[in-house]
Amino acid sequence: MTQPEGRLESSIEIDERAKNYYARIRSTLDVNVARAFVASTEQHGFDLAQFTEPPQINVEVQGHAADWNRLGVNGRVALTNFTFRGQSASGFQSEIEFTNFVLTLHEPRIQRGNGEHISAAIASVDFNAQKIYITNGLGTANPLEVARAIGPIAGAWFEPYHFLDTPTSRVNGSIAFDIDDGVDLHFDFEGGRFEWWMFKLPRIAGQVNWVNDSLTLKDIRADFMKARRRARRSLLFLAAGRASA
Repeated sequence: MTQPEGRLESSIEIDERAKNYYARIRSTLDVNVARAFVASTEQHGFDLAQFTEPPQINVEVQGHAADWNRLGVNGRVALTNFTFRGQSASGFQSEIEFTNFVLTLHEPRIQRGNGEHISAAIASVDFNAQKIYITNGLGTANPLEVARAIGPIAGAWFEPYHFLDTPTSRVNGSIAFDIDDGVDLHFDFEGGRFEWWMFKLPRIAGQVNWVNDSLTLKDIRADFMKARRRARRSLLFLAAGRASA
């Protein structure tokens, strides 16, 4: 199938007696073509991302005509010049696997402007538990823009914390589709200039534990008032913007 925006090539094998099917699909079509096959109440997902170029999809699909639980997909996806929740990226590449309603991204990589990049060993989306899991994520990216890509609530939480130089972070944990249903993310970060409340630091590093409605900063190392200081106790930042030490 050919359209002005791209092309789809596929081969399909169907066992009518066993009701099994297998297909190989290669596509550079605009993803909005799929809107016609999705219920109107479920189409909001298409509005989260905008593409200047169609994604490149190369996958194998197999399953059973009467049992969606046996649907399996594996292959590779690559995107170029797109935005997600208003946050832009120049590229995305990943091996993908879908089975038992869990989408697993193997070694996903994202590139952004100014040399920013994000990667992970594994990122998985569990549609049954409605959670996203990240294993050994690593990136040099603006934390506020990453939070805004997660969702407006996460973006609002990170709004007061300003990393004037892009930090390098490692992250592990999980976050629910609806952020109110649970967050358990743990970061190790090292960055340059940082501002929050009355603090203006030329350098900061440490750990951030984001669990549900609290952010806890631990083992903080910072240059402060022309001297280097190390936090002896954790700093707990609540979602309402209050703090205690």
